[in-house]
Amino acid sequence: NITTPEESTDRHYYAFDIKGALTIEGEGEVKARGIFNYGKFTLNGATIDACDHNGGYAVVCYDGAEFTMNSGIVKTSNENGDDTTPGNYDATPIQVEAGAKATINGGTITNVSNFTYALNNCGDTTINGGEFTSAHTVVGNEAAGATLTINGGKFTCNGADQSSSHAVYSESGTITINGGEFDGNGYNVWTEADATVNIYGGDFKQTKSGSFNTDKGTINVMGGFYYDDPTARVATGYHTIKINDTLYTVMKYRDDAYIIEDTFDYNKFCEIVELGHYFAGQVVRLANDIDLSLDREAEASNDPIAMFNGTFDGDGHAIKNLYQSGWYFGYEWGSYGSIGMFSELENATIKNLVIDGL
Repeated sequence: NITTPEESTDRHYYAFDIKGALTIEGEGEVKARGIFNYGKFTLNGATIDACDHNGGYAVVCYDGAEFTMNSGIVKTSNENGDDTTPGNYDATPIQVEAGAKATINGGTITNVSNFTYALNNCGDTTINGGEFTSAHTVVGNEAAGATLTINGGKFTCNGADQSSSHAVYSESGTITINGGEFDGNGYNVWTEADATVNIYGGDFKQTKSGSFNTDKGTINVMGGFYYDDPTARVATGYHTIKINDTLYTVMKYRDDAYIIEDTFDYNKFCEIVELGHYFAGQVVRLANDIDLSLDREAEASNDPIAMFNGTFDGDGHAIKNLYQSGWYFGYEWGSYGSIGMFSELENATIKNLVIDGL
């Protein structure tokens, strides 16, 4: 354990000033204004607590630095040393400056300040996992040229100020969202005029104001699931699908048909059907051959499609290498189970489709 003076309001006490390489593992705790990183810092455990009473960062990465977090806790504590009650000061758990790179694969990042972020990116950050919680906005992207890629993780805003407490905020730069769970207070995604957010996936929970602001910036919705209608931000070439009374998503769309171009689209189609939208009165069309052997890890690419009520137009293309096993589906041989592309069809049309390699 490393602890520096906590009561300072006029001096800055950092625990480490990294100019080489540092890896922290184990169950210990670093309580200080934080850690300066100019080199290569890897966190595989322990707790980094920014407890200085006049702000700072638990981890700050400068130009040329690299930070990888695989596990552990990075957090801020407020003026009273209380890490559960929001406090009015400017500490930030993770700050990535211009020219720095960060990769978050797991762990817990907690911010109790009600006007900073759990992670603020001005450089190049990729988030693959982890749990992020903030009394204010959870993740920020705040510099021209900054790039933030979110592939997974959970982003929860527990603050009371709905006007400025969002799951994701972009002042500038580009954010790409491929997955993750987003639970904002005001909005899930807020963009300023110079910002671009491209959304290909993710689960966007119900918020007080909606999934997105609609008056500034660019948000291109090309995937994901939403609890309010995302149509105002849906990208050209995509179309909203209302799965049920409370859940929406989007798919590629042209010439009055939902389009499947690759295994990602095919898996999305299967997931939509699994959630209860059977495409009654609608057309789904293949734009290419779909080789499911290229995506064997995805369960949806193997399961029979439970129910289909629309028109599936193969347009002369093939579904290739549709591998299925009774044992895989949890059935013992000889018991009831469905094998094939579709489990059940009702008022449906299947045409111009080749099944190659079942």
